Parts: sequence; C-alpha cells; structure tokens
Amino acid sequence: MRKAHNRVTIEWGRFKYNETKPREAFVTAISECATKEGSAMVKMIKDEPNRITDLFIDKTVLITGGTGFLGKVLIEKLLRCCLGLKKIYMIVRPKKGKTVHDRMEEMFDGPLFELVKKQQGKSIFAKVEAIPGDISAPDLDISESDRERLTEEVQFIYHSAATVKFDEKFKTAVLLNVRGTKLMLDLAKQCKNLMIFCHLSTAYCHEEQDVLHETIYPPPTNPHRVIEMAEWLDEATLEVISTRIRGKSANNYTFTKALGEGLVNEQMDKLPVIIQRPSAVIPILIEPIPGWTDNINGPTGLLIGAGKGEILDIGRKVIINTPFNWVLWYPGGSMNQSRLVHNISFFLFQLLPAIFIDALLILLGFKPVLLRVQRRIARGYEIFEYYANRKWNFRKDQAKFSRQIFNAKEKAMFEVDPPKPDYFQYFTDCTRGARLYILKEADEDLPLARKHMKVMWCVDKLCKLLMVFGLLYYVINKVFVPLFVK
Repeated sequence: MRKAHNRVTIEWGRFKYNETKPREAFVTAISECATKEGSAMVKMIKDEPNRITDLFIDKTVLITGGTGFLGKVLIEKLLRCCLGLKKIYMIVRPKKGKTVHDRMEEMFDGPLFELVKKQQGKSIFAKVEAIPGDISAPDLDISESDRERLTEEVQFIYHSAATVKFDEKFKTAVLLNVRGTKLMLDLAKQCKNLMIFCHLSTAYCHEEQDVLHETIYPPPTNPHRVIEMAEWLDEATLEVISTRIRGKSANNYTFTKALGEGLVNEQMDKLPVIIQRPSAVIPILIEPIPGWTDNINGPTGLLIGAGKGEILDIGRKVIINTPFNWVLWYPGGSMNQSRLVHNISFFLFQLLPAIFIDALLILLGFKPVLLRVQRRIARGYEIFEYYANRKWNFRKDQAKFSRQIFNAKEKAMFEVDPPKPDYFQYFTDCTRGARLYILKEADEDLPLARKHMKVMWCVDKLCKLLMVFGLLYYVINKVFVPLFVK
C-alpha cells in the first residue's frame, strides 16, 4: 500500500483499486477494495505464504528506543520470526559508565531473549548492531561514517525512542520527543531505499478529542517554535512558562507527542510514514514469556485505564495469592468519587502508617523510605486522576482491516487480535513477572511471602481497630464527657 498526495492505491494479489480520494475517505476506499471480490479475497488459507516474514528478507531495520520495553519486544520478535532479516541497527547512548555494546550484551543476556537463543543460537545476535548516538542531542550525536551506513542500508525505521514520564521536565521532553522526531525524519529523508518510517505516538496525544479517529489532527502549537524555545531557554525558565505553552494539554508527555505527530504529518506526502497510537502499554500476554516486563508501569496502566471495580478486585486477589516478598503493608485500595473521602483515606491509611514506620526505622538506625514513597504515590494520583475520570473512544477501522487481511499462517505467527484474556491468569503472570524480572524474587520464596502476607493482614486489621477506638475515645472524651460532667 502506498500513498502519494491524495491518491490512494491498494494492491492485493491480482486485485487493484486506484481512486483519487481525500485522506478522510481512506477507510471507505480500503473497505470497497476488500469486499469487491467478496470474502474470498481475505480467506485464511493455510498454504499461503507468510508475506510479513517475506517482506523482511534481506532487509535492514533501524530502531530507536531499542533498549526500552517496546523496542526489546520488537527486536526479539524480528529475530525469532523473520529469519531472512539482514540487519538490525539500534541507536543507543552510553549510560552509567556502560558502552553501547555493554548495554546491548546486557539486554541479550536477559530472560526475554532466552527463547530466540534456544531456537536460533547466540549467533543470531550478530544481526544486531548498536550505533552510538543520542536522540535528544543535536544531529542525533551520530558519527558521519555511521550516518552514511544507515542512509545506504536501511529500508525500515521504527522510531519509538521517547520519554514517557508524564511529569518529565519540559526541556527534556521537547528535545527528545519533538526535536528527536524531527532529526529522525531528517535522517529518513537521506535514506536511499526507505520503505517505511513508523512513528510510535500515543492514543492520548489529542486529549481534547472525545472520539479519536485514525486521522491527523493539527498540533496544539507550532512544533518548530517550541523546539527553538527549548534550545535557547534554560530549564528553569521553561518550567515557569510550560503550562501556558501547553495550553489544554494535561502534561508534557502528551503535549510533546502531539507536536511529534505534527512533524510527521508535515512529511506525509514526502515519506512513506505510519503513525501508531497505543494506549496503555502492558506486559506480554502470551509469548515469548507471559507477564514479562522490564518496568512497573504495565499493570498499573491497565488498572488506571480500566477504572473498573471488577479489575481492582481481580488485582487484589492476585496480589494476595502471589505476593511480593516482605511487603510493608497489606494491600487494599478502592475507587471512590469523593475527593474528601480519598484525602482522608490517604492520610489515615497511607500517610500516617508511613510516618510511623519511618520513625521506627530512624530509631533502629535505618534510613526512612516510606514517606518519600507516599509522596511519589500522591504525585501519581494527581497525574492519573485526569485519565481515570475521563472517557475516550479510539476508532480503529484501519487496524481492524489490517487484521482481517492476515492469512492463517500470518495470524498464527503475528497474533494481533487475541481472544479476551483470562484477567486473573494475566494479572498472575504480570505479578510473577514483576517478582522474577524486576524484584529478582524466586518462586521458591512464595510460601514464605504468603505467610508474611497473613501476618500483614493481622497487622492491618489491628491498626485499623486501634485507630477507630482511638478516634472514638477522643470524641467521647472531648464531646460527650463534658456534656455529662456539666
């Protein structure tokens, strides 16, 4: 499928549809193309070739954000399934005293790549090469020789590098999410054999749209001017004026991703671009490792995104059945519509226990930690409240059509529309994944963790009872006793 100006050309086997239509009519055009020869055109036939893997034969891919969650999963999938792939380049920056090659080797030593190592052997990693660079730096901080190699060899670019912190500093967010996208588009223009530039955005980039269609929306402001401001002004000044610059955007992340989309849209008629808008990015559902993640954002993102008591109940049951080691308090939580009730509950059941335990830690000679954690949690409440209390409708007609034209072989290898998952099993996999791959807690410790959880249940109930009795004692002595004494 290719697009040039307003002409849409779609080819499928011997069938061809060519019609001059505006971009808004794209879905209608592909639907007519898909149905003209009936369901036979998209019939899943087992002996059909795998057109996805065939597409990558002898091709070279450039990936930004390759050391992040989505980048790792993409690289693993390409290495495991697209055996004819020629090369994968990753733009990686040195970090914490580690070279780009050290970071790449550390990534391949992780559990995510165990299956591909078992199937293909370690030699498969020779297809992956790290290019020293920094997406947030001028000219991507890439050497001239590396730039020349990329422009000569690369056919596919997946640009997923971004800061995804909602409360990221304005200057950092602009330089990485906006200027970084502009510099990657400039690099794409220089690639002599480019087939696809895929830009990873977010479904929340245009929060003012209650119904988000698969189309381009105007950026909230001029992205080029914002880049200039970020380059010339210092961080402190930008923080002061960032709220006015953002306008209606809720935070720096969604604002800068909307500006990035605006830059991609400018190249829509010059480059073969695709924009993908995921909503909540969550841990792996099935393969290669159910529940695998390298960060703590996944299950939380699903809970916030769902906002349903049913999901919270499932999560509560899972964490009691598969607890973390040495939890400091019994897990709870609920959804309520009253800010006053929320603030009272936070003070009584989170802030006060944190102060009490931190005081004990100080007396015992340890550093206090819980009060700092609760402050971060409170900040998280403020950030996610905006999304938990609003509803959006994301249209996905083009995504549905893409799934419909998969044949049986392609769907088996690249499943993008699985049946409704078993949420209890999925959350169990997520919790176990967090235990194993983030907290490094072995399965052998689960019996002890469950016993500790029972102890924490008793502590939780005892503390709540003491607080209730203490409150009643105070009310009786301060309100009722003086009445009877008089």
